[in-house]
Amino acid sequence: MLKIKWNLQMKILAGYLIVIIFLIASIGMIHYRISAMQAEIKMITQHDRNISDLTNKLEAHVINMETGQRGFVITGNNIYLEPYTQARLNWEDTYNSLLDEVADNPEQIQNLKSIHNHIVKWINTDGEPIIELKRSNQEQMIEESFNENVGIKQIDNIRAQVGSFRDIENELSSTRISTQNHNNKMLVIYLYVVGFLLTVLSLISAYVTSKTIVRAIKDITTAIQEIAISGGGNSGRRIQIKTQDEIGELGKATNVLLEEHQQQSILMNQVGDMSTMYHEIKDSVELSERFLAKLTTIIEFQYGAIYIQSEQHNSCMYIKTASYAGESGSIGKNCFLLGEGLVGQSAKDKKIIELVTVPPDYVKIDSALGETSPHSIYIMPIEFQGITLAVLEIASLHKFTTKDKMILKEIAEPFGAVVQSVLSHMEIQKLFIESRHLNEELQVHAEELETQSEELRSVNNQLEEQNHYILMKSIEVENARVEMEQYARQARSNSNYKSQFLATMSHELRTPLNSMLLFSQFLEENNNGTLTEEELGYAKYIHSSGLDLLNLINDILDLSKVEAGMMNVVLEPVNITELPQIMNQHFGSLAEKKQLEFNIVIEPDLPNLIVTDESRLQQILKNLISNAIKFTNKGSVEFRIQKSVNDKSVCKADSNLPQETICFIVKDTGIGIAAAHLERIFEAFHQADGTIEREYGGTGLGLSISRQLVKLLGGNIYVDSKENEGSTFTVMLPINNSKLDLLFDVDLDMAAAAKEEVTSEVEEESIQPLSYESEVNSPLFKGKRVLIVDDDERNLLALTPPLKSKGMDVITAQTGQQAIDLIHKQDFDIVLMDIMMPGMNGLEAIKIIRNVRTELPIISVTAKAMIQDRMDSLEAGASDFISKPLNLEQLFTIMRVWLSKS
Repeated sequence: MLKIKWNLQMKILAGYLIVIIFLIASIGMIHYRISAMQAEIKMITQHDRNISDLTNKLEAHVINMETGQRGFVITGNNIYLEPYTQARLNWEDTYNSLLDEVADNPEQIQNLKSIHNHIVKWINTDGEPIIELKRSNQEQMIEESFNENVGIKQIDNIRAQVGSFRDIENELSSTRISTQNHNNKMLVIYLYVVGFLLTVLSLISAYVTSKTIVRAIKDITTAIQEIAISGGGNSGRRIQIKTQDEIGELGKATNVLLEEHQQQSILMNQVGDMSTMYHEIKDSVELSERFLAKLTTIIEFQYGAIYIQSEQHNSCMYIKTASYAGESGSIGKNCFLLGEGLVGQSAKDKKIIELVTVPPDYVKIDSALGETSPHSIYIMPIEFQGITLAVLEIASLHKFTTKDKMILKEIAEPFGAVVQSVLSHMEIQKLFIESRHLNEELQVHAEELETQSEELRSVNNQLEEQNHYILMKSIEVENARVEMEQYARQARSNSNYKSQFLATMSHELRTPLNSMLLFSQFLEENNNGTLTEEELGYAKYIHSSGLDLLNLINDILDLSKVEAGMMNVVLEPVNITELPQIMNQHFGSLAEKKQLEFNIVIEPDLPNLIVTDESRLQQILKNLISNAIKFTNKGSVEFRIQKSVNDKSVCKADSNLPQETICFIVKDTGIGIAAAHLERIFEAFHQADGTIEREYGGTGLGLSISRQLVKLLGGNIYVDSKENEGSTFTVMLPINNSKLDLLFDVDLDMAAAAKEEVTSEVEEESIQPLSYESEVNSPLFKGKRVLIVDDDERNLLALTPPLKSKGMDVITAQTGQQAIDLIHKQDFDIVLMDIMMPGMNGLEAIKIIRNVRTELPIISVTAKAMIQDRMDSLEAGASDFISKPLNLEQLFTIMRVWLSKS
């Protein structure tokens, strides 16, 4: 017979199974009772409803027959017979249905049959005869019948019987409901009883199961507590196993744990004994011998040797200081180097090496009777703070057990500390002896030093005098440094004053220049046709002179920025294949006008992209090409791009530049430059033709600015020229300028947009008269209201005509406050706001307007063409920025953009 093992899980499951079976049985009985009650309630409800409906319906048939009969008798109209006829046909069906409902109640059957008989009697004796009398117009007999009240009495009797029948059914319904309520109460009581029994059964099952578990656990806990209280002295006690479940297995595991604890306690005692036996030992040999002797009493081995670290011949060696069963000296080596043999390798790797199968000739364990080979070899490093101080090697005729290895591991750490202590003591002793010898030598040297100290005193006096002299010189140098710093600060201050002066002068010059250019352009276009050709020429010369003056202002600003070190460069990839087209567009027509050949040559081995500042590069090239065309009356101008080479060509490699460089060469056949002027041409305001009767114009700033820009881009510029033969300018730049460290901090208040120096001849060819007549009928401008805010009436007069010619409604204001008042009162489509105005400046006005009209386009118009001015305008709330002198085409383009957005 299969014996079931009643483990803890089986016991718990059995308890729960009993509770679940009882719960399922109880639920089944409750479900049966609830289903029966529901069926009974449904039957009672349906039965009572049917009887009530059928009884009312039967009574209604009787009433309909009576009222139909009376209506017909009174009116003689057959319509009043329809209720009678319908009731006459249907009352027996209702009666039969009602009879089926009370089939289980004989008393009600008799009552119902009596009602049936009275209805039939009324129909036969009063209902049908009266109708027939009415149809035969026997009114006298009808009246006599009504006077006798026979029909009314029968009807009243029928109603009374139906009422009695209904009352009996109501009493029966009340009885059924009372019975149902009693059954409900019994069901509730049954539920409470089942719940109580289920709770009691669960508690009994839990108590029995927990008692079995707790008793065994309590025995285990008591045993462990007794061992703990006794401090391990009672570790021999074991737990009695009475059950075969998990608790029994827990008891077995606890007994195993107690056994391990007892063995560990014995091990710790042995380790403690070994730790206390080395306190008086001061020699490594004695330490090793006593260690091996004690170890043999703990671990079974037949041969052993210990090697302790020693410094000899500047090499780390391990020397055998003691052995067990090997005193003859012929067994084993006397020393090992680090990494030599298994002992040296164990010391180097700091790992235990165990040999389980030992060759027969490895080592012999002998006694008086014979000798044999060991079965196992165990080599263990002994460390202290990560340093291998000793190595233990033991051999046994048996395999080393886990317990043996554990003991060796526990012993190794404290023994390492003892070895370190003994070695330190021996080193101290050695140093003490050496120090005693050194002390004697020092006494001899002390006498010699006393003699030398006298000599040093005299030398020290000389050094003090020299130090005093050096100190005075240091003070003079420091004073000179402070004075130089003051000069530097004064120079920076002067530079700032100069920059501020140039910025202010730029504004003061640009303001009237703006009016001059706009008026001259307006006159040059001659929209009214009132000017003569000579007057148009005057207007053109005025406009051209204004442009020359604007270029001169820009050149002076560029020169001041370069000298102050404030010119910035923006490194980015530049497509040099586009440069020929750009240069040809700028200078092709000018060269053709002067009947010069303008040749552009690009070598085939060039890269498509270089890293540099595109705008600065174009400024340099335009300056050089414009100068070449200006100073060449016949022949040609050549623009060439090629890589640098190591030969003697114009574009030879420069050792001061990166290995990969590119050359931009501008060569002409012009007047050339005398050798005495080759260096001076790069100075500001210097020209090769600088006499008062000079033939060529210009400011003399272009080459000076170009040389400074080339240096900023990390390159060099060279010139080669012969008088009356022509000149060749070569600009060499790095191809990859990504590591350029010449980026300068830019003073945004002085960093104006750099523009190229182009002579008046170039301007006359490249700048065409601006015309806005083609846009006069543009629907975008027509009817738009524009507010011009400027304190200079000349600017207002210059801007009003071209704006009005586009069909715009122009309103002017001369202060910021006037502009704000107008915007509060009127609607405008766009505002042109000057920045520098007395009282409230343009920036303050823009900020106030933005609080009122966030969507209104406001274009900042100022003569201060600095980058910081643009940033200040945009931060104040301006939509866009344009500098004076105004370019009408640029102004109309900006206005078109913002009017389209609004």
